[in-house]
Amino acid sequence: MVALLLLGNVAALVRTWPSLRRQVLMSVSEQPTPFTELYFSDPVAIASGVVGRAPQSIGYTVVNHTGAYRNYEVTVSLVSAGVTRLLTQSSLGLAEGVAAQRSVVVRPGVPGSTAMLEVSIGSGEEIHLLLRFA
Repeated sequence: MVALLLLGNVAALVRTWPSLRRQVLMSVSEQPTPFTELYFSDPVAIASGVVGRAPQSIGYTVVNHTGAYRNYEVTVSLVSAGVTRLLTQSSLGLAEGVAAQRSVVVRPGVPGSTAMLEVSIGSGEEIHLLLRFA
């Protein structure tokens, strides 16, 4: 009997205060974890990692799953022999659930050398692709 009275009082409190109701709902229901997808779009470029003698376009994709509109600060760099070269820097605004595909052109380096292509969208989120120049 006491348990039913207590349960009735809790139910009345939850109905009375919307913030308490919201907190109870958050506590007993599963909430999706907000995240962003960032990946290279072209599997052939990733598999080979080889840049020939002509400039090569390498695509990447950003998908917003954060639950709200988000603005990403996209930075694409090429690191070779300890030197970082900025290829492009831009702002990318995406609504929830929206994907955007972008690409960057990589020009050939010294044959036989390697470089790391880095794509960053801020907050420590980045991807890397090791390139070899033919």
